[in-house]
Amino acid sequence: ANAAVDGAGGGIPLVCDLEDFASVRNFAENLKEEAPKLDVLCLNAGIAPSSKATKPKLTKDGFEACIGTNHLGHFLLANILSQHLENSGGLGRLVVTASSVHDPETPGGSVRGKGGATLGDLS
Repeated sequence: ANAAVDGAGGGIPLVCDLEDFASVRNFAENLKEEAPKLDVLCLNAGIAPSSKATKPKLTKDGFEACIGTNHLGHFLLANILSQHLENSGGLGRLVVTASSVHDPETPGGSVRGKGGATLGDLS
């Protein structure tokens, strides 16, 4: 067993770039090797497209960056690690957070005026 995993407050630094599916897959495989069980997986990363951008930024896999990072990257990570969570004696938890930026009725949602934050034209 790895003392960094077993010790209270310990950890192992691993890279997970949610904009890059290869990085997500590599992270998940490394985590499964390093940690015998996974108690909690928190999906908390989020990016917002620049309001000054003239064209959308794309992920390494060709998706619009906000969708690729905030949704597809998290979805892939959760799917790869779902069995690892289930193997934690039924106690593993998946925690997904969200932002009020996409709700125009909240203060965070008014960041871009009356329409709130949008993903723009995804065509």
